Amino acid sequence: MTVSSIEIAKDLVDEIQGNNEQVGSVWEYTNSMDGKKLFAVFTIDQLCDIYESPYVENPKRIWIEGRWTGDYEYVNEID
Repeated sequence: MTVSSIEIAKDLVDEIQGNNEQVGSVWEYTNSMDGKKLFAVFTIDQLCDIYESPYVENPKRIWIEGRWTGDYEYVNEID
């Protein structure tokens, strides 16, 4: 699922985990059509097609092994 902010991505991850599902990965990327920063959340059961998506530029994985990484490490501390 693609969302427009890190706050929504965090809420989505929390919701997925609250439903006893696992998050496989979360990505930050730029939409090549309009230049906006977006976030893609994949459950462990979904095929992560981030590199095949035609409008994805500069994808960066920001959720690895249950933790937010890089510029988003602070999200680990938000309840």
